[in-house]
Amino acid sequence: QDDCISGTSMASPQVAGAIALMYAVNPELLPDDIDGLLMQGRLTRDIVSPGKDRETGYGLLDVAKAVDAAAGSGEFTYAKISPAILNFGYSKSRIVVEITKVGSGSLSVSGLTISSGSAAGLTYISSVDAEGFGSYTLVLDRSKIRDGTFRETLNFRMSDGTSVSTLVNYSNGTERDRANISKLW
Repeated sequence: QDDCISGTSMASPQVAGAIALMYAVNPELLPDDIDGLLMQGRLTRDIVSPGKDRETGYGLLDVAKAVDAAAGSGEFTYAKISPAILNFGYSKSRIVVEITKVGSGSLSVSGLTISSGSAAGLTYISSVDAEGFGSYTLVLDRSKIRDGTFRETLNFRMSDGTSVSTLVNYSNGTERDRANISKLW
């Protein structure tokens, strides 16, 4: 009988093995290098859509592709985003996101999109260099959004076809009171 087992418990040893093979061919790799290769799509094959998506992350691990990437030139250029999650909650109206270029290769920010139209009240002000790297201040105008709690994905598209993303959480309306369950013992 053939059983199929999936999930992170099955994926983790596969990824650990792939990274061990990458270190075997290039012991100089740093964790940031691995992150950059992943964001560039040099370790995986896209399954659903190009780049990172909600259903499959960065895609299906391709061990041969990953080892080939690790054995490459050693210079990786990619973008990093901070923070990884933006939480406006019920009261914040501004949050700063930093997009940083790592490496000396050719790369620039080519666009910015949000995952759905729910965020009509979300705009940004940028303070960036000629390549689009720097600070993006996200501004939430709550008068333009309906009541509720929302989660969006903010994507910064790069000139090499990759993207970096951050989750954006925000709520509008009256915050619910926390239930009083008193002591349980």
